[in-house]
Amino acid sequence: MWVFEEDYQGKPLSQVINETHMNPKYLPDIPLGENVIAEPDLAKVLDGATALVIVFPHQFFHDILKQMAGKVEKGAKAVSLIKGVDVRGQTIRTYATIIREELGISCSSLSGANIATEVAQGKFSESTLGVPTPEGRNHANWNERAATFLEESCGIADIITSSLGGRNRQVAEAMVKQGKRFHQLEIEMLKGQKLQGPETALHVHEFLEARGTQRPGGYPLFEAVWKICYENDTPANIIAKL
Repeated sequence: MWVFEEDYQGKPLSQVINETHMNPKYLPDIPLGENVIAEPDLAKVLDGATALVIVFPHQFFHDILKQMAGKVEKGAKAVSLIKGVDVRGQTIRTYATIIREELGISCSSLSGANIATEVAQGKFSESTLGVPTPEGRNHANWNERAATFLEESCGIADIITSSLGGRNRQVAEAMVKQGKRFHQLEIEMLKGQKLQGPETALHVHEFLEARGTQRPGGYPLFEAVWKICYENDTPANIIAKL
């Protein structure tokens, strides 16, 4: 298992994981199993690996993918657990699509109405696995995609779960109650983990601007969240803006 090396109480985090078989910084009190070996050298992890499970914060996605290029076994298959999408101007792509295109391997996508800590604790969890066709693309029509969003765990159920639990909701609640910005709370509350919500709000805002939407002011909730995160607007104004 590749681990970004950092210090934990005076020791390399990978060493602590291998000695205790736990990740006390990001997943305390959860046994990882003695067969899980933490390795900070990404090239060593990829050497000979034919099945890859890719899950890291999307803030670091492109940099890590560049490090993986040329080191992945030919014919390897991957599953991405990275939620959200990558936005560049008017272009939106899933992370599984980018992995397929840049690493030249088949990549499925796993997402669902679950929280990482609850999965680790063995609580009930449900996810949806999206598998690419042999041609590497999804043939589903829009009606099928809408049905998937409404009926499967990866769709609206995931949105509800993320709204009720997880670090994005916890930090959002703290923003309202403490009046602090998310950058500060991210440092104080998450112990090195990163939020996805604010960056997603930024991507949505940039996409709508680049797209030149024909509905000026037609997405008040998206714009209100973006202004709260990046324009120092107060959360108390969100209702008035809808």
